[in-house]
Amino acid sequence: MPVWLLYTLVWPPAAARTAWELRFGFGGIVTTLPRSMWTGANWRWRTWRSRVPLNAVKLLLFWPDRFRLPRWRFRATSTGIERFERARATGRPVILATLHFGPTTAALPLLRRDGLPVAALLVRDPARAWRFRNALQQIADDVSGLGGVPARIGVADLERAVEFLRAGHLLVLSVDGPRGRHLWSTVDGHTLSLSAAVCQLAAMCQAVILPYLLTAAPSFRVTMHFGEPVPDALVFDYRRHQAACDHLHREFLPVVRTFPEQCYPVLANALREPAGQRSRPGPYRPA
Repeated sequence: MPVWLLYTLVWPPAAARTAWELRFGFGGIVTTLPRSMWTGANWRWRTWRSRVPLNAVKLLLFWPDRFRLPRWRFRATSTGIERFERARATGRPVILATLHFGPTTAALPLLRRDGLPVAALLVRDPARAWRFRNALQQIADDVSGLGGVPARIGVADLERAVEFLRAGHLLVLSVDGPRGRHLWSTVDGHTLSLSAAVCQLAAMCQAVILPYLLTAAPSFRVTMHFGEPVPDALVFDYRRHQAACDHLHREFLPVVRTFPEQCYPVLANALREPAGQRSRPGPYRPA
């Protein structure tokens, strides 16, 4: 089936999903962001137009075995891929620090399609995942030769995550979630709450922390954004974790500012510092 035809068929449910989000789930996202991150009065139209491609990419995950095909491969581009390659060349484990932003569910299929042993650390217990998601993951693993390599690890099973990293593998971890000690970082007048747990985990496993975000565009196009790795001196010294969070914030900020409509509620909460205190962000609801 031609890609344009598949996108035409997928577009209506993606558009309907986006309209539902604007009405019930995501209507306040743009207005909760700092004003410097968005302009114009017609923010609902901008948000809808930006999030339809994001939801279309999610529907593409029903065919995980297609990501390896040439006609799909070129639709996934990257910026800063040389940073990822340098981190891998060190032979050390790599933690891809990300946010609840963009087509996050596409992270594993895009990275694992070439046989990279990557897993995601999740708040929700992987054992409680829907059966069809497990079936899709099995299809993708069989194609990429990663059968038996876990794709999702729950935060409750931290020992397994540590063993996975110490084996030299890669772990995707959202740093704006609810777990761990949170530090507020302010960069260029923009405030974001980040969990320092990523630094603690990296120090335990001697891992490299690499910022990583995804953005979606029409016709199933996805861009992977790799930032500069956090200096080891900031990661391995507990007293410098604030500087490590500031580094992550600086690397995330250009992408978040360019595509603010692709934030999720968790990140929108993390972007708002509670008045009169420096603590955790607002109520968390797993993505």
